[in-house]
Amino acid sequence: MRKAYTKWNVELTKSEAARVRQFALDELQGTYIEQYRRLYDYCHELLKTNLVSSVYLQVQRPPGFASERPVPRVDLRTKFESIYVCLDACKRSFMICRPMIGLDGCFLKTPYGGWLLIAMGWDPNGLGPK
Repeated sequence: MRKAYTKWNVELTKSEAARVRQFALDELQGTYIEQYRRLYDYCHELLKTNLVSSVYLQVQRPPGFASERPVPRVDLRTKFESIYVCLDACKRSFMICRPMIGLDGCFLKTPYGGWLLIAMGWDPNGLGPK
């Protein structure tokens, strides 16, 4: 806020600065809704470049999504539920390093919340597939 005052001679409150920052990020990166819409493209690109990999995207379809007659005033957009990605190299390495498994998780700090879970295999001697 001081930087805005010294650079442009504009006084901002914390809430105004937060709103302006979020607006700028939305302009640069797109809104959260637009980013979730790109998940289909992301999954397709992963499968195109990593042929043997596993990618599963689960969405919740609203009632009336597949009906022939559109239902008035009903939001027919699908809602993201989960995504599972396992690249082929990770899958093969994981099978070799089964005794050494690390599990981790964290909560996502977005407007939609959620959590991210990760399972890792560790190859200490460099014996895994290349």
